[in-house]
Amino acid sequence: HETCALSPAMHGSHYRVIDEGDGSGRRLVAFLNEVNWRTRTTTAVFYVFDEQGNELRRDKYDFNAAYVHDFILTENYYVLFDCPIKIDLPTVFGQYIFETACLSQSIAEDTTRKPLFRLMPRYPERMPEGQRDVVTIESNDKFCYAYHHVNGFDT
Repeated sequence: HETCALSPAMHGSHYRVIDEGDGSGRRLVAFLNEVNWRTRTTTAVFYVFDEQGNELRRDKYDFNAAYVHDFILTENYYVLFDCPIKIDLPTVFGQYIFETACLSQSIAEDTTRKPLFRLMPRYPERMPEGQRDVVTIESNDKFCYAYHHVNGFDT
Protein backbone atom coordinates (compact mmCIF):
# COMPACT_ATOMS: atom_id res chain seq x y z
CA HIS A 1 0.00 0.00 0.00
CA GLU A 2 2.74 2.48 0.75
CA THR A 3 2.76 3.88 -2.81
CA CYS A 4 1.97 7.44 -1.74
CA ALA A 5 1.08 9.47 1.35
CA LEU A 6 -2.61 8.82 0.75
CA SER A 7 -2.30 5.01 0.73
CA PRO A 8 -1.64 4.18 4.40
CA ALA A 9 -3.85 6.93 5.83
CA MET A 10 -7.36 6.35 7.12
CA HIS A 11 -9.80 9.03 6.05
CA GLY A 12 -13.50 9.79 6.41
CA SER A 13 -16.32 8.66 4.24
CA HIS A 14 -15.97 10.98 1.28
CA TYR A 15 -13.39 12.85 -0.74
CA ARG A 16 -13.63 16.02 -2.77
CA VAL A 17 -11.59 17.22 -5.75
CA ILE A 18 -11.10 20.91 -6.43
CA ASP A 19 -9.19 23.00 -8.94
CA GLU A 20 -7.37 25.57 -6.86
CA GLY A 21 -8.37 29.15 -7.68
CA ASP A 22 -4.74 30.26 -7.72
CA GLY A 23 -3.94 27.94 -10.65
CA SER A 24 -1.68 25.66 -8.59
CA GLY A 25 -3.52 22.52 -9.71
CA ARG A 26 -6.13 20.03 -8.65
CA ARG A 27 -6.38 18.84 -5.06
CA LEU A 28 -7.91 15.81 -3.45
CA VAL A 29 -9.31 16.69 -0.03
CA ALA A 30 -10.21 14.06 2.55
CA PHE A 31 -11.26 14.31 6.17
CA LEU A 32 -11.28 12.31 9.36
CA ASN A 33 -13.38 13.11 12.41
CA GLU A 34 -12.30 11.90 15.80
CA VAL A 35 -15.13 12.18 18.31
CA ASN A 36 -14.50 11.86 22.02
CA TRP A 37 -17.92 11.46 23.58
CA ARG A 38 -16.40 11.44 27.08
CA THR A 39 -15.02 14.97 26.68
CA ARG A 40 -17.74 15.93 24.19
CA THR A 41 -15.25 17.16 21.62
CA THR A 42 -14.68 16.50 17.93
CA THR A 43 -11.42 16.97 16.09
CA ALA A 44 -11.87 17.32 12.35
CA VAL A 45 -8.72 16.88 10.30
CA PHE A 46 -8.68 17.76 6.60
CA TYR A 47 -5.95 16.28 4.41
CA VAL A 48 -5.01 17.92 1.11
CA PHE A 49 -3.16 15.94 -1.57
CA ASP A 50 -1.77 16.93 -4.95
CA GLU A 51 -2.32 14.92 -8.15
CA GLN A 52 0.71 12.73 -7.38
CA GLY A 53 -0.71 11.75 -3.96
CA ASN A 54 1.66 13.92 -1.93
CA GLU A 55 0.15 15.38 1.23
CA LEU A 56 0.38 19.16 0.93
CA ARG A 57 -1.29 20.23 4.14
CA ARG A 58 -3.25 19.04 7.11
CA ASP A 59 -5.75 21.35 8.80
CA LYS A 60 -7.07 20.47 12.24
CA TYR A 61 -10.10 21.99 13.97
CA ASP A 62 -11.70 21.26 17.35
CA PHE A 63 -15.32 21.87 18.30
CA ASN A 64 -18.17 20.44 20.38
CA ALA A 65 -18.91 16.76 19.78
CA ALA A 66 -20.90 16.15 16.62
CA TYR A 67 -21.89 13.40 14.25
CA VAL A 68 -20.55 14.32 10.82
CA HIS A 69 -20.58 12.00 7.82
CA ASP A 70 -19.70 14.17 4.82
CA PHE A 71 -18.31 17.62 4.10
CA ILE A 72 -18.69 20.46 1.65
CA LEU A 73 -15.63 22.01 0.06
CA THR A 74 -15.49 25.53 -1.33
CA GLU A 75 -12.57 27.56 -2.54
CA ASN A 76 -12.14 29.10 0.91
CA TYR A 77 -13.89 26.83 3.42
CA TYR A 78 -14.44 23.32 4.67
CA VAL A 79 -18.09 23.06 5.74
CA LEU A 80 -19.40 20.38 8.08
CA PHE A 81 -23.07 19.74 8.74
CA ASP A 82 -23.82 18.70 12.32
CA CYS A 83 -26.75 16.36 11.79
CA PRO A 84 -29.21 16.55 14.68
CA ILE A 85 -29.53 12.85 15.41
CA LYS A 86 -30.25 10.42 18.18
CA ILE A 87 -28.34 7.16 18.37
CA ASP A 88 -30.02 4.08 19.79
CA LEU A 89 -27.10 2.63 21.75
CA PRO A 90 -28.80 -0.70 22.55
CA THR A 91 -29.20 -1.29 18.81
CA VAL A 92 -25.58 -0.32 18.13
CA PHE A 93 -24.08 -2.51 20.85
CA GLY A 94 -26.70 -5.25 20.91
CA GLN A 95 -27.37 -5.77 17.21
CA TYR A 96 -25.10 -3.78 14.89
CA ILE A 97 -21.83 -5.18 16.24
CA PHE A 98 -23.27 -8.70 15.87
CA GLU A 99 -24.41 -7.93 12.30
CA THR A 100 -28.11 -8.37 13.05
CA ALA A 101 -28.95 -4.73 12.28
CA CYS A 102 -27.42 -2.13 9.98
CA LEU A 103 -26.06 1.09 11.40
CA SER A 104 -28.83 3.19 9.83
CA GLN A 105 -31.35 1.31 12.01
CA SER A 106 -29.75 2.87 15.08
CA ILE A 107 -29.93 6.50 13.90
CA ALA A 108 -32.96 8.81 13.93
CA GLU A 109 -33.43 12.55 13.51
CA ASP A 110 -33.54 14.60 16.68
CA THR A 111 -35.98 17.46 16.11
CA THR A 112 -35.26 18.88 19.58
CA ARG A 113 -31.87 20.13 18.30
CA LYS A 114 -31.23 22.71 15.63
CA PRO A 115 -29.05 21.80 12.66
CA LEU A 116 -25.60 23.39 12.74
CA PHE A 117 -23.23 24.27 9.95
CA ARG A 118 -19.56 24.60 10.86
CA LEU A 119 -17.30 26.64 8.57
CA MET A 120 -13.54 26.22 8.80
CA PRO A 121 -11.11 28.25 6.69
CA ARG A 122 -9.11 26.17 4.19
CA TYR A 123 -6.25 28.63 4.42
CA PRO A 124 -6.44 30.19 7.89
CA GLU A 125 -3.09 31.91 7.34
CA ARG A 126 -4.76 33.99 4.61
CA MET A 127 -7.63 35.06 6.86
CA PRO A 128 -7.57 38.21 9.01
CA GLU A 129 -6.82 37.68 12.69
CA GLY A 130 -10.04 36.82 14.50
CA GLN A 131 -11.51 34.98 11.47
CA ARG A 132 -9.36 31.85 11.64
CA ASP A 133 -11.51 29.79 13.98
CA VAL A 134 -14.53 27.56 13.41
CA VAL A 135 -17.69 29.56 12.72
CA THR A 136 -20.91 27.82 13.77
CA ILE A 137 -24.18 28.79 12.09
CA GLU A 138 -27.45 27.57 13.55
CA SER A 139 -30.39 26.92 11.24
CA ASN A 140 -33.21 28.78 12.93
CA ASP A 141 -35.97 28.65 10.35
CA LYS A 142 -35.66 25.19 8.80
CA PHE A 143 -35.05 21.73 10.14
CA CYS A 144 -32.76 19.74 7.91
CA TYR A 145 -31.06 16.41 8.12
CA ALA A 146 -28.61 15.26 5.44
CA TYR A 147 -25.63 12.98 5.15
CA HIS A 148 -24.42 13.56 1.60
CA HIS A 149 -23.55 16.82 -0.10
CA VAL A 150 -22.76 17.53 -3.73
CA ASN A 151 -21.29 21.01 -4.16
CA GLY A 152 -20.63 24.15 -2.19
CA PHE A 153 -19.79 27.62 -3.37
CA ASP A 154 -18.45 30.82 -1.89
CA THR A 155 -20.68 33.82 -2.57
